[in-house]
This record gives sequence, structure tokens and C-alpha cells, in this order.
Amino acid sequence: MSEEIPVELVDVAPENMNFGEESRENSELRQNIKRVGQLQNVVVREEDGRYLVLIGKERLKAAKEAGLKTIAAKVVDTKGYEAMLMSASENIHRKNVDPVVRAKHIKRMVEESGKSLRGVARDLKVPVSVLSEYLKILELDESLQRLISEGKLSYKVGVKIARAGNPPEEQKRLAEAIEHGESMDDLSKFFKIERRGAPRGLHVLRFTWGDDERQFEEHIRSEALRLGVKPGDYAKGMLKEAIKERLKNK
Repeated sequence: MSEEIPVELVDVAPENMNFGEESRENSELRQNIKRVGQLQNVVVREEDGRYLVLIGKERLKAAKEAGLKTIAAKVVDTKGYEAMLMSASENIHRKNVDPVVRAKHIKRMVEESGKSLRGVARDLKVPVSVLSEYLKILELDESLQRLISEGKLSYKVGVKIARAGNPPEEQKRLAEAIEHGESMDDLSKFFKIERRGAPRGLHVLRFTWGDDERQFEEHIRSEALRLGVKPGDYAKGMLKEAIKERLKNK
């Protein structure tokens, strides 16, 4: 059962996944509403004489832009975690949802409900691995998160960068390179894009540079860039040569 509610009385609920976010341009939805009217109700909660949208923020925006005075709405008595769950269920798999906004909403659901990520996944009826991947991009530096929100860096590549575990300063340099139009194929030569387990029988060596050793790190990076190889491969080559020389002189 729907009600016609004056659009001037409708706001966005804080539990809405896109609360506080700029609406994306959706001229197609606006034109459809102008041409055939509103086909799908928004879902709202009544509170203090106003109505808060749990589902349908973009429909509300399009209705206002189309000049509608009222909007068809289903009124529910849902708030808190259940309202957040309702919004997430509607939006979680939509391609036009900002991946960073989606990840922050899932994180907030976990924090405010006190549930585990597995518990939230069960409520959303999705595998917990899906939510874990969504949350991965929140480990990125804010400069890279911004590029994902702006559509300059794909969500999938963002997840790969997060898995690689590049330090924050390196992530900032990577973001600057993307801003300047460098391709991911070129950048993958100089930055870790995804960390995978070492093949069986191999060992992974990691170096931690002290403040007085930064010159060595910079040398490796600059030489790798000059030669067109990955810094790790250049360092591996140097180490092999040093070991060979040491063994030769024994």
C-alpha cells in the first residue's frame, strides 16, 4: 500500500547507504519520470512529521528535478541496523553505487550492530568473501579511494593494490601517477599491484629500510625505473650477484 507524500516533506534517512553523498547524474531516470511518471515506490520512515528515505534516494532526486509535487512511497516502521540492512540489500550489487560508499556502509553495519562480518553477510544473504573484498579498498590511502569514487581507478584494480600492501607513501605516488594518465600496465612495473603467495619451495625476503638507509631504497627504485624492471627484480639481481661474488671469494 503506497501513499502520496509531498516531496518537500521528504529527506534522506541516515541509514540510507548514500546518506550525505552527492547524487550521481541520472538523466535517464529523470526523463523516464517526466515521460511516464514514477513506476516504483520509494520506501520511507515517518519521523517528527517528516519522511526519511530508506530506499529510493535517486528516485526522490529525479522526482524533484522532474517537478513532481508528490512522490509515491511505502511507509515502514524500520530504523537502526534493520534500516541499514534494507538499504544495503537494495544497493549492494548495483553497478552505479560508489564502491567506497558501499564499503563504508558495510563497515558501519558491522560496527553499529556488534555483529561479525559473517553475521552481516548472513543477513544480506551473500558470501562473507564478497563483503571482505568490498571492505578491502578501505585499506587504501584516501588518495586512491578518491580515484575509485571518481571512476579514475577501477574497484577491481583497487582491491589488487590493497592486497599488495604498498606502504601509504607509495600509494600516494601511485595515485599521482594515475592522475597524470599513467597506464596500469606501465605502473605495474614499479608498484606492487597484487601480492600472491610464493611458489612452493621458494622463500620471500622483505627489506625494512631505516631512516639512514633510504638512499639504498631510492637507488633501487631509480635504477629499476631506468632499466624498465620492477624494483623487486632489480634488488633480487643485485643480491644474486653479491652472493655469487661472495661464494667465489670463499
